This record gives sequence, structure tokens and C-alpha cells, in this order.
Amino acid sequence: MIFKPLRSIEKLLKKVYNFIVSGPSKEAYITDSSSFSRNRVLTFPVVVSTILNLFKESVEYNLSLVLPFFNTASSVTGAAFSLARFKIHISFFKDLNKLLVDFHHGTHTKLWKGFQLLAADGSTVSLPASKQMKDYFGVHSCNNHGVKNCLAQALMIFDVFTDFVIAGRLSKMENSERTLLDECLETLPQSKSILLLDRGFGDFSTLKRLLKYKKDFCVRISGSSSLFGQRAIEIVETDVITDWRPSKKEKATCCKHNLDYEPIKVRVTRVTLANGEVELLVSSLCNLKLYSSKDITTLYELRWGIEEGYKN
Repeated sequence: MIFKPLRSIEKLLKKVYNFIVSGPSKEAYITDSSSFSRNRVLTFPVVVSTILNLFKESVEYNLSLVLPFFNTASSVTGAAFSLARFKIHISFFKDLNKLLVDFHHGTHTKLWKGFQLLAADGSTVSLPASKQMKDYFGVHSCNNHGVKNCLAQALMIFDVFTDFVIAGRLSKMENSERTLLDECLETLPQSKSILLLDRGFGDFSTLKRLLKYKKDFCVRISGSSSLFGQRAIEIVETDVITDWRPSKKEKATCCKHNLDYEPIKVRVTRVTLANGEVELLVSSLCNLKLYSSKDITTLYELRWGIEEGYKN
């Protein structure tokens, strides 16, 4: 007997294999029409499979692991592989990722009270200081030995129950986490989901963006980062429904991004930490009978998975 999860994995592996080996014409994914045209060891499937292997050892060693799967025993130099990998357009990996996301969306996943739980967070990524990296991302620091450092802004949306990355972005540092989140929201599958977000996303315009894409949310905000936060921290009740009325600055931000600035009905749940610090959780789950205050705090705690996701 084959269990359902194993059947799903087998089905997914077949889809990925077929996409790499016999999927859309490789001409759509190569930088030059003459690339991979001759019968060589480094075929299109071999190169993309080696890239996807996410290796840490030498190129030659990892090629020795991949090549037998394609019935090839020949050896290949790392220099030849480095040249071949630049012939593959990034659109191949974007389309492969879409295949994986669509499969995940169509497969039964664990839910929280009927919701898919998605955590989003940003981070800074250090990049190799190659000429291409420096030209595109810029140089952000230089140590005493003259070694230059390139940085990029990253954002990831993560299913906290399946450890699956639903969407992600890598961009220049000039783009904020909120901008990258907005780009990801445009591509998210239509599903009943809750976005779990940290303080960096606790602003009026971000909540408007989430509502625009019909996403529920649970966001931690600071009691001092906004006028709403300052008012909310003074509320005596620990769990209350209220209106977030935007400030002039928040209205201007909404106008800049073509968002309306009508007040948002939100739930504010007050959480006191062991050190006495007060946290405010702002959510769209305004049915107090259906979702208890304990549910809200438990919900936000599940966000921790994305912290581990970045580490992995």
C-alpha cells in the first residue's frame, strides 16, 4: 500500500523530471539559439539538474553525482560547467518554481481553522562580489583588506505547516520589504489564507494591500511606531475591535500606491511578555466568538517557522 503523501511526492518528481527533460522547448530558456545544440556531455537537463542540486562541494564532484542519472560516465571540468550555466535563462527557474507552487496549491495541506498559514519576512543577503553583482546590486561596504561586499534585499513567503516557500523576491537594497511583499501578493494563488507578519510590516498601507488581495492577516505592531499604535497601547481591554484611522502621512502613502484610505476594522490583541514588555497583535479575525484571544497569540507564534526557513 502506498500512502497518499508518497503518491504525491512521486507525482511531483515525475512532473519535475518531465519538465526538465522533455518539457517546453529548451529554446525558450536559453540565451542563444545555438546553445546545447550539439551532442555534448553538458546537456540542458544535466546543467539545470546540477544547479538545482545546491551543492557545496566542488563542481566536478557534484557533476560526478548527477551524470550517472543521465547514463553518462564522462568527466567534465568546472570551467566548462560555469560557461554552460550562463546559457540558461532565469525564466526556466521561475517557470519551474511556478510548477512547484501550483502543485503545492493543488495538494491537500494542513490548515488552521480552515486557513492556510503563510508567514512573510525580509532579510539581507550577502552576494559574491563579482563584476556582474557589483554592476547590478552595487557595492555596500569594503573592509580593510579592500574586499568589497554586495548586498541584496530578500523576501520570502513561507507555508508554516509544510515548510514550502510559496513566493520570494531578491532585489536591490533600494527596494523595501513592503515593496517586495506587494510584488509577491500579485502572484499568490487564490486561497483562504492568513499572512503572519512582523513589526516591519505593521503599517496602514500594508494592511490595505493585504485586503486588496483578499488576504487575512495577523501583524505585530509597536506601541510607538504609529499614531494608531500609540492609541492602541492605551486601550485598557486586552482584546478589542476598533477602527484603524489613518494619519495624514498614512493617507499620503496610500495615495502614492493607488490605495484607498478608508478606516480598517481590526482586532487588537494585547500580549504581555515574561519581561513585562507589551506586544500588540493586529488582525482581521474580528469574530471574537469564533477566534479567542488565545487563538490569536497561538496563531502569531506559528510565524516562527519562517525564521527557521531562512536558516535552512
